[in-house]
Amino acid sequence: MRIFLLRHARAHLPRSAGDDAQCDLTTAGRAQVTELVSRLNLADFAGVKVIEHSPYRRAAETARLFAAAAGLATPLRENTSITPDGDPEAVAAGLLHSTGDRLLVGHNPLYETLANVLLCGRPFSLMTNFLPGSLMEFEFISGPSNSHPLGYWRLAGFTVPAQPPLLAP
Repeated sequence: MRIFLLRHARAHLPRSAGDDAQCDLTTAGRAQVTELVSRLNLADFAGVKVIEHSPYRRAAETARLFAAAAGLATPLRENTSITPDGDPEAVAAGLLHSTGDRLLVGHNPLYETLANVLLCGRPFSLMTNFLPGSLMEFEFISGPSNSHPLGYWRLAGFTVPAQPPLLAP
């Protein structure tokens, strides 16, 4: 089983504190998704049966654009556990029950902490710079143990944007 974590692409900044979930992708963010897909081996996504995204507009838009650019006829589904303030250990525990490959489109700080949980068995054990538009691929190795209660995972791939994100659209 493989888990793909795709951080949403570059988005507009919120106009006020309550607007964060409503931010759209910038023009550069939409191009970022297409460019990312052009550098991937799309056969790696053949086992993905559903693309899950957070309820935030920029994540849903990234998921739609990724599916279209990759030519995936995969259904999209909202997943409320992968918001910026989601619980990384609860998300990791849910991944253990997966029956196939999954692609999740979400946010930081959740994804940086989730990567640490999957790789090291605990949050904050190493620093991961998960830029907007980045994709991490994790491969499940074996089930839970005392030292890794959320199973053993290996980092199988990490694709970052060809150009670093800027604040300007």
